[in-house]
Amino acid sequence: MAQRVGGARKPLSLLVAGMGRAAAPLLRRSSRRAILPLQGELALAGLASSVDVHLDAHGIPHVRAEHDADAFRVQGFLHARDRYFQMDMMRRVLRGGLSEVVGERPLGKVGFLGRKTLPPFGKVATTVDSDRLLRVFDLARAAERTWEEGGADGRALLGAYVEGVNACVARLQAEGRKPLEHRLLKLPLEPWTPADSILAAKGMALGLAFKWRAAPVCTALAEQLQNAPEHLDQILPLVPGHAAFAHTRCVTEGLADALDFLPPAPLAGSNAWMVAGGRSASGKPIVASDPHLDFGLPSIWYLASLHADAYKAVGCSLPGLPGIVIGRTPTTAWALTNGMLDDCDLWVEELDDAAENYKVDEVWCPLEVEDVAIKRKGAAPVPFQLRRTHRGPLFSDAFVTYEGPAFSMRMALHEPSQDLEAFLGLGRARTVAEGLEAARRYGSPAQNLLVADTHGAASYQFMGQVPMRSVDVHPGLPRDGTTRAADWTGWVPREQLPARRLAPGDDVVSANHPPVDGSYPHYLSHLYEPDYRAERIAALLHGRDGLTTADMVAMHADSQNAALGRFRRAVLDPYLADATARKPAYAALADALLAWEGGERAADRGGVPWHLLYHHLVRRTFGPRLGPDLLNHWMGVLNLVDFALLAAFESDESVWAPPAARAGLLALALDDTAKDLARRGLAPDATWGSWHTLTLSHPAGSAPLLGAAFQRGPFPADGSPFSVVSGQYAHTRPGPVIAGQSYRQVVDLGDLDAAGMITFGGQSGHIGSPHYDDLTPIWLKYGSVPMRLETPPAQADVVRFVRG
Repeated sequence: MAQRVGGARKPLSLLVAGMGRAAAPLLRRSSRRAILPLQGELALAGLASSVDVHLDAHGIPHVRAEHDADAFRVQGFLHARDRYFQMDMMRRVLRGGLSEVVGERPLGKVGFLGRKTLPPFGKVATTVDSDRLLRVFDLARAAERTWEEGGADGRALLGAYVEGVNACVARLQAEGRKPLEHRLLKLPLEPWTPADSILAAKGMALGLAFKWRAAPVCTALAEQLQNAPEHLDQILPLVPGHAAFAHTRCVTEGLADALDFLPPAPLAGSNAWMVAGGRSASGKPIVASDPHLDFGLPSIWYLASLHADAYKAVGCSLPGLPGIVIGRTPTTAWALTNGMLDDCDLWVEELDDAAENYKVDEVWCPLEVEDVAIKRKGAAPVPFQLRRTHRGPLFSDAFVTYEGPAFSMRMALHEPSQDLEAFLGLGRARTVAEGLEAARRYGSPAQNLLVADTHGAASYQFMGQVPMRSVDVHPGLPRDGTTRAADWTGWVPREQLPARRLAPGDDVVSANHPPVDGSYPHYLSHLYEPDYRAERIAALLHGRDGLTTADMVAMHADSQNAALGRFRRAVLDPYLADATARKPAYAALADALLAWEGGERAADRGGVPWHLLYHHLVRRTFGPRLGPDLLNHWMGVLNLVDFALLAAFESDESVWAPPAARAGLLALALDDTAKDLARRGLAPDATWGSWHTLTLSHPAGSAPLLGAAFQRGPFPADGSPFSVVSGQYAHTRPGPVIAGQSYRQVVDLGDLDAAGMITFGGQSGHIGSPHYDDLTPIWLKYGSVPMRLETPPAQADVVRFVRG
């Protein structure tokens, strides 16, 4: 019977795949009809003077304008032309409007959601749960406040960008050129607003914030281990500057019930490094950058060169926002990595019996209440009440089945900020000093800024709003909401944020590890990445002079597993022989583990068993006490499990893996690894790329029959969570790549002609465009396209935008 069922499924799956392939040419042709032609002259209302756009062979625009506002107006037009569906879907999701588009259904079965805004939610969540959570995050309200309180310059330039977006949308509507996805979903083309752009920035901040997801997991750990405080102390994230929080206990119970309604914390990452002029062949600083974000189609980035009056910058931009995020000007270059700041807190609130008031310092304060309705396609709206304290929204209102104490939330991204003005300032900067001054206006998410100029100056600056609060309990756990003593007390003064000016022989590395040591007077975070990538980059730079752009490109391609040495010292060298003696059948597997030298290029062999062993050792070490569900949630929070695993095998005081138990745990993990390899049909010497693959998915990629036309891959992929390349997989599902180097850039300030940039996918979000995925082959081979700014490409299609 089993064979007949299996045999029946295979022809059906082949039939479905064949139908998808047959539909692909039709979909591409339909998609091409939505692409607005760019040729000759185009009228654009609002321009002060004409603007020339040189489109190179990859569709990358090189905008030449006399006025900054005109450059941004044209950039808005181009973003909408190539990425309107991406922009529109992003704002709908961030406003809590997904159910209005696709109806209410389990999130795992939503063909148009993808991983573009937030990672997949828990196993029981639906589109309505997603919308409710996004409404509780209150991003739209924060965006409106930021727009209302913005400076005149930023408001004017953002207004010009929005006018450009809407001019393109109007033209698409007039010419019947709806994007294919809008036609499939029967969505209208709606105008863009300044608040939508700010919402996009707030959405990026939410995607790079981790505390809101980590705190419920830490709370659940505290609940599970309330009678085992030593176990809890050893797996809560470490707080730089604090040795320990003695026998930390959770202040409440019940939040663990909400975990199935939350997505895992996005996998962290980003590398940036800079060498001062004394270390380079050109005698000027070199800046390298590769932010790590989720993979998908279209790319989160849109490459562009904008050359106007004061604003002159080339690099990567975000569809929905004006300007360049990471790039260079004629005389400066900058890179960014996530600061990993703890910029969010949860408070346990005491409500009265009517749930209309909350108690603070023995005084009952009224909750602010807003009636909200979540629209559902094909069904009646779902009403609920969004309630707020003076700190922020009640986070617990996001979870319909949650019955525990109420939790409020405050996030730095809720605060009005001048992030746009900061990035406009970076694009106008001509010196490091001007770039640092621009960074002072930045709010959230906190970033590590590396900036250098052609004069030879180079500096590191932590930028963002850092909340000040007492650190009297472990910051991963909720705070006591019944007292204002637990509130934030202000913001760390900008001049006290971490900073460093490089001497001629210096370098600086930023890879999501702590930027300060324990002597720094202010608390920043407990949610850092392990320092494997940072140590590897530092080792590759150590003692080297005469560095060039080519050297930096080679470092971007470095796929050596930087955790292997420590893992060997902590686990394999002391305990593998004993473990193998208990499991003699796995002697060959043990030999393969010892023989592997850490290479993780797609063609390298020997790495698959190590990664599977690592995965199963985590499960064997922590699973018995945590249980499978909580363990999976914990493994889904960044890479925090990496700290705990090695600490468990390195410390003589470990209660999770006492020395006498370690060989036994390793033997069980060996057994699991051997069975896992057999189940996957893999030999211990399987190539890395046969197991570690990357599929570039589109939000429509899971749609029946049609999805295959939107997807690209799978591609054999280099790297892992432990390498500079950072081919991140989920700890709960090792193998498939879900995040990594979304953009790469190298700029030698003494050789600007050699500067290069690249992202995956392509410029266009239309599957019928030749620029839908034409950058991917270059990106896969660690190539780049020139970062042209001073002069446009010689071979290019030129379009002139004229006053309309």
